[in-house]
Amino acid sequence: MTQIARAVNETIEQILASLDESTALGTKPADSLRETITAQALSLCANDRSLIVDPQSERLLGFSSAVLATYHLLSELTENSQEARRLVGDALVRTAEEGSTTYIEARLGIRLDEPESAFDRIANCFIERGESRFGSAFRYAQDVLDEERCFVRIEKCFFDSFFRTHQAEDLTPLLCRLDIVWTEELHRRCSTVAFSRPTTLAAGDDACRFQFVRVNTERS
Repeated sequence: MTQIARAVNETIEQILASLDESTALGTKPADSLRETITAQALSLCANDRSLIVDPQSERLLGFSSAVLATYHLLSELTENSQEARRLVGDALVRTAEEGSTTYIEARLGIRLDEPESAFDRIANCFIERGESRFGSAFRYAQDVLDEERCFVRIEKCFFDSFFRTHQAEDLTPLLCRLDIVWTEELHRRCSTVAFSRPTTLAAGDDACRFQFVRVNTERS
């Protein structure tokens, strides 16, 4: 199985497992739904092979195509595109919530049981780990890096490019929403780092701005 096909299958399984069958799937058999979504997602991947620039973008293409194909089918089943977006978004959030701790430690390079070192590790490796995890389909630039702040600008995002190409840019915020999942968990578990994201490409801004600030928890 190729990396693209694996990403398609894994994403579809995760979304379908998280959907509320009573409201979204009706009486259509799950296997039939899976086959329909998979076929459409793989067709999207075949047509968008020009987006593949490295191994990471293969995985991103498979994931994004599965999200778009699922959205298309749910739009047909519910006859309501807004409801379909909500269902897909909620399913993605539930999946992200289940893996938020693992993601935080892998993506940010921190240990949640060692909050005192969290900011320094984020400052040292946020861009490096982002480039390793997401590849050249994302482009990072450091805005500020000092003892108290790590501000990073993301000037290119695979998800933003993909969904705009398919005139489905209203799906991109569903992926942006996943950042809220892990940042809320970070805030809950690690009070030494504050995070904000004042701008996003999905909102029409020139970049996504990820801003981490060291929080002094010592009481005077």
